[in-house]
Amino acid sequence: MQSARNAQRDSRVPKNTFETSRSDNNKIIGIVLARLDSKRLPQKALLSIGNHYLFEICISRLARSTEFSSIVLATTTREVDDPLAIVAKERNIPVFRGSADNVASRCVECARYFGAHYFLRLNADSPFSDPSLIKIGVAIARKNPDCDLVTNLIGRSFPYGISVEIVRSISLENQLEKLSLEESEHVTQCFYRRSADFYIKSIVSGRPDLKQARMTVDDKKDLAMLRRAEQNFKGQLINLSHEEIAEFYISHHHTNRNS
Repeated sequence: MQSARNAQRDSRVPKNTFETSRSDNNKIIGIVLARLDSKRLPQKALLSIGNHYLFEICISRLARSTEFSSIVLATTTREVDDPLAIVAKERNIPVFRGSADNVASRCVECARYFGAHYFLRLNADSPFSDPSLIKIGVAIARKNPDCDLVTNLIGRSFPYGISVEIVRSISLENQLEKLSLEESEHVTQCFYRRSADFYIKSIVSGRPDLKQARMTVDDKKDLAMLRRAEQNFKGQLINLSHEEIAEFYISHHHTNRNS
């Protein structure tokens, strides 16, 4: 018999209630990955940045793009991530819940539910996705429908935290049983490790001078810098290009620590 506690939890926590759709060769969805048990920044996705949560900035910037049929928050089925799913539901953001450890499987299942031929994979702690860059990536994917991956991460020429990875859903699905534990966690790692086996198209930055900027949110220093930028741009982070924000980061010496 279901306990009263679980019954209460079931009534308020979003589940995956979508009907599985056939893949549409023109359908691309955005998948934003997030969880709440980060060791360096606990509850990271729900940290406040001005009037928004961190994950909201990420999704709001993605929503400026007209390329997606849906933008989905993909979190885990664990109870620790219930608050994130609930907040997203309150904001009418589609929520997909899947494996905590096998993130590649979570993405594939999400894409399958939405019938997406391609999906853009983004982590919620990389809030500065750029619609103009996404448009370039989507155009490449649609021009090359058999392409397994469109990426800007090969020979990195963009700031750390500015990523475009558009994945052909069936290509990743066909790899699921072959993935190592590490590859299952890091979604697209298999494509880079075995690049000779895949059809990959690259995007190169026209502003490689900005690649030293560190624009992800991994620790308290990153969080402080993001809040500083939010104050400086007076709540307009959602509307700025990644180049404008990168220039601000570099001017304040917030750069990749490995550079």
